[in-house]
Amino acid sequence: MSIDEMNGMIKAYKEVKEYCESIKQKKETDIVDKSINSTVSLVIYFCDKFEQIVEQSIDGEIERMHEMMERKKDESEGV
Repeated sequence: MSIDEMNGMIKAYKEVKEYCESIKQKKETDIVDKSINSTVSLVIYFCDKFEQIVEQSIDGEIERMHEMMERKKDESEGV
């Protein structure tokens, strides 16, 4: 998966999280409101976790690409 695709995933998680935050019930007057808030809070939690995982993957991919470029640089200097 490319870094652009991973950045797209992060954007999608942020959009889902923003939407969930917008539909959270201000008052929990009955079981339906409590259920909605519980479900929405869980979705927000997972969006945060998955966003962190994707960011770590991006960091790892950038580091891998940097190491590969350094190796190619060292090989070309050694020629």
